[in-house]
Amino acid sequence: MTTFLVAPPPEAAGFVVSHPDVVQMRTPRGLGGRGSMAARVVATVRRMASGVGQVLKARLRTRRFIITAAEILPVTLPLVAVLRLSGARVVVVVHDPTPHVGRNALIGALERLMLKALYGLASEIVVLSGSTRRALCDGYRLRSETISVIPEGMPTLDAPPLNGSRRLLLFGTIRANKMVTEAVQAVELAREAGVDVQLTIAGPASQGEEAYFASVAERASGKPYIRTELGYVDDARVAGLFAECDALLLPYRNFESHSGVALLAAAGRRPVIATTSGGITDLFREGMAGVEIEDCTPQAIATAIERFFAHPASYWVTRAEAAKVGLEGRYSWAAAGERYLALRSMRAG
Repeated sequence: MTTFLVAPPPEAAGFVVSHPDVVQMRTPRGLGGRGSMAARVVATVRRMASGVGQVLKARLRTRRFIITAAEILPVTLPLVAVLRLSGARVVVVVHDPTPHVGRNALIGALERLMLKALYGLASEIVVLSGSTRRALCDGYRLRSETISVIPEGMPTLDAPPLNGSRRLLLFGTIRANKMVTEAVQAVELAREAGVDVQLTIAGPASQGEEAYFASVAERASGKPYIRTELGYVDDARVAGLFAECDALLLPYRNFESHSGVALLAAAGRRPVIATTSGGITDLFREGMAGVEIEDCTPQAIATAIERFFAHPASYWVTRAEAAKVGLEGRYSWAAAGERYLALRSMRAG
């Protein structure tokens, strides 16, 4: 079986696909929030146009498609419609069941209509966690049996064991439901309680939440125990950020998605201090090392931080090593690939 991979080239050489049955159809990379507004718009339009062209080109050689990035609905929806009208089978992978950004009523209603149309056009739907499937069923009246749960495989991250730096890392796209400003307040509360803790906040603004991003920068400013790397974080920097921290801080609320950051933490042998929401709940259940945050308040986050640092670093080194080994067995890319091949829409015929 030949697989056509339509995607931008990866930043790190270790992620370059090299397989005789994989044909790479590369599209330009976006600017990741860098450059002028005009340059970013041009790069985005160029990337979208190239992606659509490559997908349609691939249609000449295959009729089975997996769409893994469906966020740009005005582009994705017509593309999926064209593929389906041409007789193709299209599996749509849903990462987030609902949009992150609050919209006005008209735009929100239009977005929901487009999502409902996309899900209706899909030959099959795949989600990464059980919580995402439940949210889709509740929000779009989809039948549970029409949605398959196929978790991502564990990413590769070469980070050394934690070394007792007493630094936490809040990593990923900055948006309000990740409670970043509350995390800053929680670190302040923990320090007032006598816990020697520092925090690094690293990641870009979520589209449409630039005002919140600015408030995070303002809240963290002038605090020597909080370091910020606000903006796009390239792959080469990720390992360094993980090497500098003892744990990932993930105080999410209204979160129904799979957590790639939590799985990356496990891969990097780092425990997490996190709320039990979305895919994080599954990871905790399956042995991920860390401390659960019991409520979505700064004080509850501070209490979880205190509980984490009540244990020595050696305790977390052992727990995180065991968690990585255990989760690698459950979250393998080989297993994910087999489950995709077993989907009805991926079978020959």
